[in-house]
Amino acid sequence: MTSFVVARARFLGCKLVIHHHSYDHVLRRRSSMVLLARIAGPNAVHVVLGQKMAADMRLSTPEVGKIIVLNNAGLVEKKLLSLPENSGSKIVLGHLSNLTAEKGISEVVELAIRLREMSLPVRLVIAGPAGDHAARDAISLARRILGEDFNYKGPVHGNDKIRFFSEITHLIFPTRYKNEASPIVLLEAMAAAVPCISNMRGCISNDLGKEGGVVVEDALKFTSCAINYLTTRNLETASSAARNRYITLKHEYDVQFSNLLRILTV
Repeated sequence: MTSFVVARARFLGCKLVIHHHSYDHVLRRRSSMVLLARIAGPNAVHVVLGQKMAADMRLSTPEVGKIIVLNNAGLVEKKLLSLPENSGSKIVLGHLSNLTAEKGISEVVELAIRLREMSLPVRLVIAGPAGDHAARDAISLARRILGEDFNYKGPVHGNDKIRFFSEITHLIFPTRYKNEASPIVLLEAMAAAVPCISNMRGCISNDLGKEGGVVVEDALKFTSCAINYLTTRNLETASSAARNRYITLKHEYDVQFSNLLRILTV
């Protein structure tokens, strides 16, 4: 269907801009993507979410002509920047997503329980719809083991989402989702001065950089790497660095968006 629309638009002489917001078709060569690139032609503009995504697209689909990076920082609610930076002593882990095994809900709960077993003061706040049995089982386990130090909020939007970020000190995101590209929740967390701990997927390493938290390369070592970060990194420093990382990304977005507009108006 996408290739048909692109073919008709090119036939009509339209300027083609194709926005890629999932990662699996970029990471490996796929016939459907090759066909799309060939139909779109060398003058089509392919918009991707980060430098890594651009590099992977050039490797997997060299038929693509122009590639422009436009990160997701411009999609973040500005109110998050008004939240104070964190400096408390208690760890409050947060996880916000469509709660599934692929998004790492079980690993999030396991991390909180491990910290509790280490006699560390920890609280866990989870938000989002429970999308599978793994999510419902993990929520039940957290309620049983963590008791009052666990809060499941369900789906959150608007001011409820802002309150979620105001309550947590770290966002935990051990995703294994194959199409993960540039999760906006990580950018929202950094804007709220909340450092992130995530698996390496898609553009996440580009988004977090060295300031936004830590990216775990080996998913099997997620819990141990997260514990090391949580017990060795000063929270006040990490919180400030996370916000600075978002501000940098937003500046990059403004420049990227201006470049895209310039290309489209030539």
